[in-house]
Amino acid sequence: RDVTLASVPVAPLPDARAPEARAPEITMGAHPAYAQLAASESESGVTAEWAKLRRRLGPLLQDRREITLAAEVSGRTVWRLRTGRFQLAREAEAFCAEVRAAGGGCWAATGS
Repeated sequence: RDVTLASVPVAPLPDARAPEARAPEITMGAHPAYAQLAASESESGVTAEWAKLRRRLGPLLQDRREITLAAEVSGRTVWRLRTGRFQLAREAEAFCAEVRAAGGGCWAATGS
């Protein structure tokens, strides 16, 4: 049977002014938010990248500490360079926006 868009029931869109229409805030809880700054195939690679970023982005990373962690991706180990432990995901996103504006690469990540 052919289905047209007109035959598919659609729920009304919520009123954007209504409080329940806002997206729920993601808090740290069991899944802290981080800013991921780089990834490398070696731990020494992310350590060297941290040093370069500290020189290039000085004030943005001044009060931040380096977090390196290994992850298995497609059967190989990749080292991730992160900073943070932001209380809210939007704080990590805002920090990443500042890093990108200053010419760095950054994306918000959650989890361990």
